[in-house]
Amino acid sequence: MGKGLLIVIDGIDGSGKTVQTKLLCEHLEKLGHRVETPTFPRYDKESSYFVRKLLRGDLEEQGGAQPHIASMFYSFDRMDAAPELKSELNKGTILVSNRYTSSNVGHQGGRIENFKERKAYYAWLDHFEYEQLRIPRPDLVLYLHVPVSVALAMIEHRFHEEKRTSKDLYDNAEHLKKAYQSYGEAAELFPYWETVECMEGDAFLPPEKVHERVWAIVEPFLKKHAL
Repeated sequence: MGKGLLIVIDGIDGSGKTVQTKLLCEHLEKLGHRVETPTFPRYDKESSYFVRKLLRGDLEEQGGAQPHIASMFYSFDRMDAAPELKSELNKGTILVSNRYTSSNVGHQGGRIENFKERKAYYAWLDHFEYEQLRIPRPDLVLYLHVPVSVALAMIEHRFHEEKRTSKDLYDNAEHLKKAYQSYGEAAELFPYWETVECMEGDAFLPPEKVHERVWAIVEPFLKKHAL
Protein backbone atom coordinates (compact mmCIF):
# COMPACT_ATOMS: atom_id res chain seq x y z
CA MET A 1 0.00 0.00 0.00
CA GLY A 2 1.41 3.38 -1.01
CA LYS A 3 1.57 6.43 1.17
CA GLY A 4 -1.45 8.72 1.10
CA LEU A 5 -1.58 12.42 0.31
CA LEU A 6 -2.32 15.53 2.32
CA ILE A 7 -4.32 18.06 0.31
CA VAL A 8 -5.26 21.36 1.94
CA ILE A 9 -8.08 23.68 0.92
CA ASP A 10 -7.55 27.20 2.20
CA GLY A 11 -8.32 30.86 1.61
CA ILE A 12 -9.66 33.90 3.41
CA ASP A 13 -12.85 33.57 5.43
CA GLY A 14 -15.90 33.46 3.18
CA SER A 15 -14.06 31.86 0.25
CA GLY A 16 -16.04 28.60 0.34
CA LYS A 17 -13.51 26.25 1.95
CA THR A 18 -16.03 24.00 3.69
CA VAL A 19 -18.14 23.45 0.56
CA GLN A 20 -15.09 22.77 -1.64
CA THR A 21 -13.66 20.35 0.92
CA LYS A 22 -16.96 18.44 0.89
CA LEU A 23 -17.20 18.36 -2.91
CA LEU A 24 -13.62 17.18 -3.34
CA CYS A 25 -14.03 14.44 -0.75
CA GLU A 26 -17.22 13.21 -2.41
CA HIS A 27 -15.50 13.13 -5.80
CA LEU A 28 -12.53 11.17 -4.45
CA GLU A 29 -14.75 8.71 -2.60
CA LYS A 30 -16.77 8.03 -5.77
CA LEU A 31 -13.50 7.03 -7.43
CA GLY A 32 -12.85 4.54 -4.65
CA HIS A 33 -10.25 6.44 -2.64
CA ARG A 34 -10.06 6.21 1.13
CA VAL A 35 -10.62 9.81 2.30
CA GLU A 36 -10.59 11.61 5.65
CA THR A 37 -11.38 15.30 6.25
CA PRO A 38 -9.54 16.91 9.15
CA THR A 39 -10.58 20.50 9.91
CA PHE A 40 -8.43 23.00 11.79
CA PRO A 41 -8.62 24.46 14.33
CA ARG A 42 -10.28 21.54 16.13
CA TYR A 43 -12.50 23.65 18.37
CA ASP A 44 -13.85 20.62 20.23
CA LYS A 45 -10.39 19.50 21.39
CA GLU A 46 -8.44 20.65 24.45
CA SER A 47 -5.49 21.40 22.18
CA SER A 48 -7.38 24.40 20.76
CA TYR A 49 -7.88 26.02 24.18
CA PHE A 50 -5.62 29.00 23.47
CA VAL A 51 -6.97 29.36 19.92
CA ARG A 52 -10.45 29.81 21.35
CA LYS A 53 -9.21 32.36 23.89
CA LEU A 54 -7.34 34.21 21.14
CA LEU A 55 -10.38 34.45 18.88
CA ARG A 56 -12.50 35.75 21.74
CA GLY A 57 -9.93 38.53 22.21
CA ASP A 58 -8.93 37.33 25.69
CA LEU A 59 -5.14 37.32 25.17
CA GLU A 60 -4.40 40.86 23.97
CA GLU A 61 -2.95 42.11 27.26
CA GLN A 62 -0.66 39.08 27.66
CA GLY A 63 0.79 39.58 24.17
CA GLY A 64 -0.79 36.36 22.94
CA ALA A 65 -2.11 38.04 19.82
CA GLN A 66 1.40 38.70 18.45
CA PRO A 67 1.71 36.83 15.11
CA HIS A 68 4.42 34.35 16.13
CA ILE A 69 2.79 33.55 19.46
CA ALA A 70 -0.69 33.31 17.97
CA SER A 71 0.68 30.97 15.31
CA MET A 72 1.98 28.62 17.97
CA PHE A 73 -1.50 28.18 19.42
CA TYR A 74 -2.72 26.85 16.07
CA SER A 75 0.49 24.86 15.51
CA PHE A 76 0.13 22.98 18.78
CA ASP A 77 -3.40 21.96 17.83
CA ARG A 78 -2.00 20.45 14.62
CA MET A 79 0.85 18.85 16.55
CA ASP A 80 -1.73 17.13 18.75
CA ALA A 81 -3.43 15.79 15.61
CA ALA A 82 -0.16 14.78 13.89
CA PRO A 83 0.01 11.13 15.07
CA GLU A 84 -3.47 10.45 13.70
CA LEU A 85 -2.66 12.26 10.44
CA LYS A 86 0.52 10.23 9.98
CA SER A 87 -1.32 7.00 10.73
CA GLU A 88 -3.90 7.72 8.05
CA LEU A 89 -1.26 8.72 5.52
CA ASN A 90 0.58 5.45 6.15
CA LYS A 91 -2.67 3.59 5.37
CA GLY A 92 -2.81 5.26 1.97
CA THR A 93 -5.57 7.69 2.94
CA ILE A 94 -6.05 10.94 1.05
CA LEU A 95 -6.48 13.64 3.69
CA VAL A 96 -8.40 16.70 2.51
CA SER A 97 -7.89 19.29 5.22
CA ASN A 98 -10.11 22.33 5.63
CA ARG A 99 -7.39 24.84 6.64
CA TYR A 100 -3.89 23.97 7.87
CA THR A 101 -0.54 25.72 8.32
CA SER A 102 -1.47 27.83 5.30
CA SER A 103 -4.09 29.58 7.46
CA ASN A 104 -1.32 30.84 9.72
CA VAL A 105 0.56 32.00 6.64
CA GLY A 106 -2.45 34.04 5.55
CA HIS A 107 -3.98 35.32 8.77
CA GLN A 108 -0.88 35.80 10.94
CA GLY A 109 1.47 36.66 8.09
CA GLY A 110 -0.94 39.37 7.01
CA ARG A 111 -0.54 41.07 10.37
CA ILE A 112 3.18 41.67 9.68
CA GLU A 113 3.46 44.93 7.75
CA ASN A 114 7.00 44.67 6.37
CA PHE A 115 7.39 42.33 3.37
CA LYS A 116 10.90 41.21 4.34
CA GLU A 117 9.71 40.41 7.86
CA ARG A 118 6.69 38.55 6.45
CA LYS A 119 8.96 36.36 4.32
CA ALA A 120 11.08 35.66 7.39
CA TYR A 121 7.90 34.69 9.24
CA TYR A 122 6.91 32.28 6.45
CA ALA A 123 10.32 30.59 6.74
CA TRP A 124 10.11 30.47 10.54
CA LEU A 125 6.63 28.92 10.45
CA ASP A 126 7.67 26.32 7.88
CA HIS A 127 10.64 25.25 10.02
CA PHE A 128 8.66 25.36 13.29
CA GLU A 129 5.76 23.18 12.12
CA TYR A 130 7.42 20.73 9.76
CA GLU A 131 10.92 20.39 11.22
CA GLN A 132 10.56 21.10 14.94
CA LEU A 133 7.01 19.88 15.62
CA ARG A 134 7.19 17.29 12.80
CA ILE A 135 3.67 17.96 11.61
CA PRO A 136 3.04 16.39 8.17
CA ARG A 137 3.87 18.74 5.31
CA PRO A 138 1.07 19.13 2.73
CA ASP A 139 1.56 17.66 -0.71
CA LEU A 140 -0.76 20.25 -2.24
CA VAL A 141 -2.41 23.47 -1.03
CA LEU A 142 -5.40 24.72 -3.01
CA TYR A 143 -5.82 28.44 -2.43
CA LEU A 144 -9.36 29.60 -3.16
CA HIS A 145 -9.00 33.09 -4.59
CA VAL A 146 -11.97 35.33 -3.73
CA PRO A 147 -11.86 39.17 -3.49
CA VAL A 148 -12.27 40.65 -0.03
CA SER A 149 -15.55 42.39 -0.94
CA VAL A 150 -17.14 39.08 -1.95
CA ALA A 151 -15.76 37.26 1.09
CA LEU A 152 -17.15 39.92 3.44
CA ALA A 153 -20.60 39.56 1.89
CA MET A 154 -20.43 35.79 2.39
CA ILE A 155 -19.32 36.21 6.02
CA GLU A 156 -22.20 38.60 6.69
CA HIS A 157 -24.69 36.21 5.10
CA ARG A 158 -23.37 33.29 7.16
CA PHE A 159 -23.42 35.39 10.34
CA HIS A 160 -27.14 36.09 9.96
CA GLU A 161 -28.00 32.63 8.66
CA GLU A 162 -26.39 30.97 11.68
CA LYS A 163 -27.97 33.57 13.99
CA ARG A 164 -24.64 34.25 15.64
CA THR A 165 -24.46 37.04 18.21
CA SER A 166 -20.74 37.87 17.94
CA LYS A 167 -17.89 37.65 15.45
CA ASP A 168 -14.39 36.40 16.17
CA LEU A 169 -11.26 38.53 16.32
CA TYR A 170 -10.44 38.25 12.61
CA ASP A 171 -13.88 38.73 11.02
CA ASN A 172 -13.33 42.28 9.83
CA ALA A 173 -12.44 44.04 6.57
CA GLU A 174 -9.03 45.36 7.66
CA HIS A 175 -7.81 41.94 8.74
CA LEU A 176 -9.16 40.19 5.64
CA LYS A 177 -7.44 42.69 3.31
CA LYS A 178 -4.09 41.93 4.94
CA ALA A 179 -4.73 38.18 4.94
CA TYR A 180 -5.71 38.36 1.26
CA GLN A 181 -2.35 39.94 0.44
CA SER A 182 -0.44 37.35 2.44
CA TYR A 183 -2.27 34.40 0.88
CA GLY A 184 -1.54 35.81 -2.57
CA GLU A 185 2.16 36.17 -1.78
CA ALA A 186 2.36 32.62 -0.46
CA ALA A 187 0.69 31.25 -3.57
CA GLU A 188 3.55 32.78 -5.57
CA LEU A 189 6.30 31.75 -3.16
CA PHE A 190 5.50 28.11 -2.39
CA PRO A 191 5.72 25.64 -5.29
CA TYR A 192 3.19 23.23 -3.77
CA TRP A 193 0.47 25.94 -3.63
CA GLU A 194 -2.01 26.22 -6.51
CA THR A 195 -4.49 29.08 -6.94
CA VAL A 196 -8.11 28.24 -7.73
CA GLU A 197 -9.84 31.27 -9.27
CA CYS A 198 -13.37 31.32 -7.83
CA MET A 199 -14.57 34.30 -9.86
CA GLU A 200 -15.77 34.77 -13.43
CA GLY A 201 -15.46 38.50 -13.95
CA ASP A 202 -17.31 40.08 -11.02
CA ALA A 203 -19.41 36.98 -10.32
CA PHE A 204 -18.68 34.41 -7.60
CA LEU A 205 -18.87 31.07 -9.39
CA PRO A 206 -21.36 28.43 -8.15
CA PRO A 207 -19.70 25.78 -5.94
CA GLU A 208 -19.95 23.11 -8.66
CA LYS A 209 -18.06 25.33 -11.13
CA VAL A 210 -15.36 26.07 -8.56
CA HIS A 211 -15.06 22.34 -7.93
CA GLU A 212 -14.46 21.77 -11.64
CA ARG A 213 -11.46 24.10 -11.36
CA VAL A 214 -10.32 22.32 -8.20
CA TRP A 215 -10.57 18.96 -9.95
CA ALA A 216 -8.65 20.25 -12.97
CA ILE A 217 -5.69 20.63 -10.59
CA VAL A 218 -6.25 17.57 -8.41
CA GLU A 219 -6.82 14.98 -11.16
CA PRO A 220 -3.37 15.32 -12.83
CA PHE A 221 -1.81 15.62 -9.37
CA LEU A 222 -3.25 12.22 -8.42
CA LYS A 223 -2.06 10.68 -11.67
CA LYS A 224 1.41 12.04 -11.02
CA HIS A 225 1.38 10.21 -7.69
CA ALA A 226 -0.10 7.06 -9.23
CA LEU A 227 -3.36 7.35 -7.28
